[in-house]
Amino acid sequence: MKYLVIDGLLHGTGIRDKNEGGYIKLDTLHLPDTLKIKIKSWLQKYEEEHYNSYSNAENINELDTLGVEIAKHIKSIVNSKVTYFSSATLKEIPRIFLAKSAKNVRNFGSDLIMVSFGIGL
Repeated sequence: MKYLVIDGLLHGTGIRDKNEGGYIKLDTLHLPDTLKIKIKSWLQKYEEEHYNSYSNAENINELDTLGVEIAKHIKSIVNSKVTYFSSATLKEIPRIFLAKSAKNVRNFGSDLIMVSFGIGL
């Protein structure tokens, strides 16, 4: 079983194979065109933030929230383990937090991302 990492790292495809290493071409996963467009748009926005030195915490939070949503969508399509890695904070959000019960992600500073399960943080 593949282990995929969704990330916004510069010059990547947005999806890495954690076990084999390297990026996976979006077309090889047979993702819907709408999701591929969403990933490409997200990567472009992440690239812009990279060149802004990840200085806008609100933008980073939005990008990471969208990244988790993308990871959850991919997990619902492919038969793989999936996790999300925040390129801005250099933190991984473990697979357990990509469960269907997770409602949203909140960024508390540049080094901590929490997932809200609707019970208040």
